[in-house]
Amino acid sequence: MIVLSESTEQIEPSASASENKLMTEAAQLLGCKVYYIPRDFERCGTAENALWHIPNYPKITAGIWIGYIPEFERYKAIYHAALDKGIKLLNTPLEHQTALEIEAEVTDQGAWYENLTFFVTGRKL
Repeated sequence: MIVLSESTEQIEPSASASENKLMTEAAQLLGCKVYYIPRDFERCGTAENALWHIPNYPKITAGIWIGYIPEFERYKAIYHAALDKGIKLLNTPLEHQTALEIEAEVTDQGAWYENLTFFVTGRKL
């Protein structure tokens, strides 16, 4: 298993950063090969440049992404750049997009429910 991790010491401390670090360390302890990738393309410009240090795998190898939830376009770019190197992330870009849409829908419904509850009871959840 290949791990693409956004966990670096250069990220501001937060609960998410701590979780990413712990998940990356756990992956290493389990024997996964970990490659660090930048959180955005600000310095490197493209997904291909973000993965420049990762060798080509002759046989398709499963990969996971440890990091912050990326926008669809970033996920799609990293997915295809990794696939070009023989690493297949577990979720396709379409599956990632579907998950983002479901999360947005649940969040919208949750906000609606909270507003309705406040309207009916006068109390916040």
